[in-house]
Amino acid sequence: MATMRTRLVRIGNSRGVRIPKALIEAAGLNASLRIRIVDTGLLLERLDDDPSPGWVFDESEWEWE
Repeated sequence: MATMRTRLVRIGNSRGVRIPKALIEAAGLNASLRIRIVDTGLLLERLDDDPSPGWVFDESEWEWE
C-alpha cells in the first residue's frame, strides 16, 4: 500500500490535503468521494458518478413533454 506524509493546508476558512496524482490514479478516485471518520482518522472512498449503477436508461419508458 502506498503511503505518504503530508500537512493540512489552509483553503479559505477550511483545511485541505493535497493528494498526489499518482495516489489518486492508484486509488481510482474521481470527483465523487465519500469522507468519513474512522478510529484512526479520516477515510476517503470513491463513489460512482452514476447515482444508479447497474441501471439502464430506456428512453422508451419516458414521456417527453
